Amino acid sequence: MVYKKILRWQKSHLDNSLPSPVVSAAIFETQSNPENYCSAKFTAQERLSFILSCKEKNHFFGQESALKVEFFNVTGFNISDMLTSEVWNEILEFDSLTEYLETKTFDSKHEIKSLCKRIFNDYLTDPAFLNPKKFVQIYKQKGYMYFEQMKGICRGIDNREKWIEGTANQLWFGTYALKCITERFNKLMKCEQSEVLYRKSVINLKDAFRFTDLQIEMLKYFVCQSKEGNCPASLNKALYFWSDKKGTGKTTVAATLVCILNGEDSHSDVRKFKSNLPQELGFMDHVAPMICSSRAVLLDEAMPSDTSKSYGTLKDRITSDGAKIRFVYKNQIDVDCKANYIFTSNNPLLHYVQDKSERRFLEYEIKQKHKNLTYNEIYDIFLIFIRQCKRTREWQEWYDSMAADTEVKGIESQNIDDFTSYFQTESFVNIVERCSCQISIGTFYEHVAKFEKGFNKQLVRECVIKLFGEANRPSMWRKSDVIKGIVKLNLENENELVINEVDIPLPF
Repeated sequence: MVYKKILRWQKSHLDNSLPSPVVSAAIFETQSNPENYCSAKFTAQERLSFILSCKEKNHFFGQESALKVEFFNVTGFNISDMLTSEVWNEILEFDSLTEYLETKTFDSKHEIKSLCKRIFNDYLTDPAFLNPKKFVQIYKQKGYMYFEQMKGICRGIDNREKWIEGTANQLWFGTYALKCITERFNKLMKCEQSEVLYRKSVINLKDAFRFTDLQIEMLKYFVCQSKEGNCPASLNKALYFWSDKKGTGKTTVAATLVCILNGEDSHSDVRKFKSNLPQELGFMDHVAPMICSSRAVLLDEAMPSDTSKSYGTLKDRITSDGAKIRFVYKNQIDVDCKANYIFTSNNPLLHYVQDKSERRFLEYEIKQKHKNLTYNEIYDIFLIFIRQCKRTREWQEWYDSMAADTEVKGIESQNIDDFTSYFQTESFVNIVERCSCQISIGTFYEHVAKFEKGFNKQLVRECVIKLFGEANRPSMWRKSDVIKGIVKLNLENENELVINEVDIPLPF
């Protein structure tokens, strides 16, 4: 350790170096590269002479006591005053602990925590930290900064645990989690790719799950979205598998997709990639959204019964890149990640979509289990398909080509459909017959109120305009326009009963 300390001092004091024999003895003992320890004041000849001297023993070799004395005479410090800890000697080469930690490679959050524990424990046990005055004299301002930082962590009962956990969270979710998963995923994806193999994978997928051509294209879009990671945020799509029956395999399919896209060799560890809406929407304090550490996330039965309050935030989450996280006692960080979500539910999207329609989701109804496949067989079918998926179109063009076929009706559309059916009833036709030449918007409101309470008046107005045209006067419609609208509506629906009973004249 004496020799290592001498070399550390020399490397950080090349402008005011130790005597050459002292350094040569340390280099010979440790078999270090002498090029790294040449004094900045050496001439070319002195440099060559020094390098040659490091290849032989000199009078200081094996004489640790003499080395310690010589070191003290030159520097004014005892070698024992210097740090022994390897990790702290590495840290002092950087301007902050975070900068030091970011130069390391970690495969799990546990590894980060282990290194943080070692940093703290070495601070407690290294004798150099017992003499603050001497420590600052040796390591100057940087030493003072680190000394005060660690002393601050020691002041609180739980400060050590908070620092370790907070640092591990910040580094893992901010840097290493997605990096590790991406490396694992890329390794899993290494295989031969060809159009023939892709078509074969599509045939196997259709045979096993009865997917249509459109559903295959939808799945391909999502897979490429996750694989490439360069889909514009506004064009992001989420997969949505639903079935009102049990045992259809919707969760197995979703879990398998999520695991493969995260580089797993089976779907058994899907729990590592499961989340819930409060976590993903940032409603939970000091908890990172799962997309910060996953290439795809499973939201199993995650939709609340009432999405009226969270639906806007959910839409924004799906079509936004990155996430902001604030961990305990840490500054907020922006994590570069992609929102690749797979939902499962017992209900269709119509129950949750608050708008008239929605294009952020790719919806699959799993009506029944078509084949009895083992988990491994299901995994292999999807793995081959995912490996062979390759984007051949620009994102916007691809998105637009599926927009009309994948658009999902929402609650507002359902409400408008309901209002339309109310205006097809015999009771409404009777109301119209009794009206004078003008019908106010209030008449439409009163009729809808007979069927449901708390309805959206704006949607009723939109429905009235759609069926009967624009108002003749503010909030007033011509009776004749309303009658024509009812006739047209009933003809389109082949509903002759209402027309005959009230004897509304046909338009021909």
